Amino acid sequence: MTNEMPKRLATVRYNGKEYFVDWRLREFRPVEPPLEFIPFDSELGRKIDEMPAPTINKNPRNDKVTVKCSHCGKLLFEGPETEARHLIIYCEDCV
Repeated sequence: MTNEMPKRLATVRYNGKEYFVDWRLREFRPVEPPLEFIPFDSELGRKIDEMPAPTINKNPRNDKVTVKCSHCGKLLFEGPETEARHLIIYCEDCV
């Protein structure tokens, strides 16, 4: 047994519903019940995975990160790089 703390799985939102992303099992699972398992290689799994990736721009002067939707250009996040780490950032307007 290890002394590591459990880690929260990353999440992504698709069609107004939030899903955990489980890379180990390669599945999306809803955060809210009812419990269902969506394999990455299923029709819905591929649709969730095909969402456009956001663009990330760093400002070298003050360690600030700006994230914009690569599809519509909407500003999704602006702040310190330390706050942006490990976030899954997506545009709810383009989902």
